[in-house]
Amino acid sequence: MGDLPDALCLTVERLGFTRFLTMYIDHPEVVFKLMDFFQERIYRFLEHLLKNGAVTLYRIVGPEYATPPYLRPEAFDTLVTPYDRELIDLLHRYGGHARLHSHGKIGQVLASFLKMGIDATDPVEPPPDGDVMLKEARAILGDKVTLIGNIEERLLHRGKKEEVERAVRTAIEEGASGGPFILCPTAMPLTTPLDRNIQENIIHYIDCGIKYGT
Repeated sequence: MGDLPDALCLTVERLGFTRFLTMYIDHPEVVFKLMDFFQERIYRFLEHLLKNGAVTLYRIVGPEYATPPYLRPEAFDTLVTPYDRELIDLLHRYGGHARLHSHGKIGQVLASFLKMGIDATDPVEPPPDGDVMLKEARAILGDKVTLIGNIEERLLHRGKKEEVERAVRTAIEEGASGGPFILCPTAMPLTTPLDRNIQENIIHYIDCGIKYGT
């Protein structure tokens, strides 16, 4: 799987998130000038990869910067949808696939995900970090889009084994009902070395995935 930042991602990284938000409000023309600059280069880069045989699943990163509560859903359709749809159309033209990565509250923009023609999305975070359950995402995205994720990282940090098991069972029941689903944490712990409790929870998470996924 390849990783690909979108135009919004590179623009936010260039400006910093707080400055990006104020610039989008006060000087949107500057934001779009930067985004168009990056989009041309991202598109050519991806086209070069695809023409040379690197046809695979690409994870597109950056849409979460335009999700609520940072910006209204209409802003997502301005800052993300037209730009990422170009990349997704390019991928499909070469037989590749697009996995849209977006943390946070995606419930109000899932219809835009569908409009872009994505093949998969992650991490589909449940409340309170996200705002949509897997069954709700499935109802909007249909039976062709692969849902990926739903097990919160903090559950691996602080959860009890029974909580991990309950979350895995629910995720598989809801996520795999009516379409393809890949069980996955929303992120992985970055601490080194891992606390024993985290190690045990990760192993239990895997065991439960095998138990309820077969």
